[in-house]
This record gives sequence, C-alpha cells and structure tokens, in this order.
Amino acid sequence: MVGVPRIPKILFIDWDKTLSNSRFWEYWEPAKRHLAAQALFADAPDLVRDWMRGYLTAGQAMEYTATVTGLPYDELMQELQRSCERMRLINEDDIRLIQAIRHRGVHVVVATDNMDTFTQWTIPSLGLDRYFDGFLVSADEQALKSQIAHDGSSTFFRHFFTSTGVNPGASVILDDSSNNRVLEERLGIRFRHVTPSVPLNRHLQQINEDLMASVSD
Repeated sequence: MVGVPRIPKILFIDWDKTLSNSRFWEYWEPAKRHLAAQALFADAPDLVRDWMRGYLTAGQAMEYTATVTGLPYDELMQELQRSCERMRLINEDDIRLIQAIRHRGVHVVVATDNMDTFTQWTIPSLGLDRYFDGFLVSADEQALKSQIAHDGSSTFFRHFFTSTGVNPGASVILDDSSNNRVLEERLGIRFRHVTPSVPLNRHLQQINEDLMASVSD
C-alpha cells in the first residue's frame, strides 16, 4: 500500500518520467535527434539547467545547438515544437484517476522542472488545462523544485503556498526524482516516489481509494 495523507488538499504531479516519457525531437530522424540530444543534454548540462530555470529561451538553446552540431536552426526549432506538441502520457488511465481525485475536492497541479516549451507548446496542444487545476513550471518560477532558499523556503513553491494559503504539509507530490525528497525533509510536502515498480497509476489508485474511504468513515 502506498501511504499518503488521508485527505490532501493539493496533489502535485511531476511530468517527465512520471506522467510522460516523451522526449524532445522524438519524431525527427534518429541520426539528427541523437546528435542534437548529445550536444545539448550530455555535453551542456549547465545550459540545460539554465534553460529549465528560465534563464534561456528555446530559441537561444537551439541557436547554441545549431552552432555546435551544424544542424539547421529552423529544423531544430520545428522538430522541437513538433515533439512538444505530440507528447504522450505513460498511461491514459491516469487522467481518469486524476479527474476522480479532483471530483473529491483535491486540487491537482502539475509541478515540473521543465523548459518554456512546456507552457508554450505542450500544455495548449494537449489541452492539459482541462485536466489539471494549475501548472508550476521551473522555467516560469525561475527555480528548480529541489531549490531551497537561505531562509528555508522553497523558491519554486513559495508563491503558490503564499497565494493559496495552503500549508505545505497538506500537500503531496508524486515524482520520479529522489532529489525531490528534500521537499518533505525541508518543507513538509509529502513526497511519494514514482518508480517502475510503483508507477504513477498505482499511487493515483491508492489516493483515490483513500479519499473514497474517508467519505465513508
């Protein structure tokens, strides 16, 4: 059984490797996709980190990638956009369970370390605003989820909790990255690890069952 607070007010769900396994340039020819991914994600991790924190735009990241690979900038941008607009969920049943959880009064928010591409292309193309109550994207917040400020607050989540008045302890986060355990250790957000053996769907099923049980108690 996956233990969670019986009635969380907020459920945060990660995107990459939690809701979706889709990759950038997924539909491009393999040789070009590999060249671009190697140059950016393997060889320039600091640039990727800056892009995810909103310090760079997709256009600037693709200018760099075009320069170091010789791939045409226009193709890089076009294939990047196409892949972002066609991202897929790992399990389509997750949406049904998320709607059931929302129906029982829990606000479900995507909380993702991601680029400007997510807000610009993925959310509108997939119509994600129909299924979630909000989105926290690192490129918009200019901070990664695991970043903790000197005063002990979360740079990523600070505005959300201040504006909603929700106590972090009344929230749960479902995430594949063990780095984000710091959110429980430092902030009190209940961290639940999404893994191949305990995928998102199983966590959602358990939360939904706990919510139904709380109604009948």
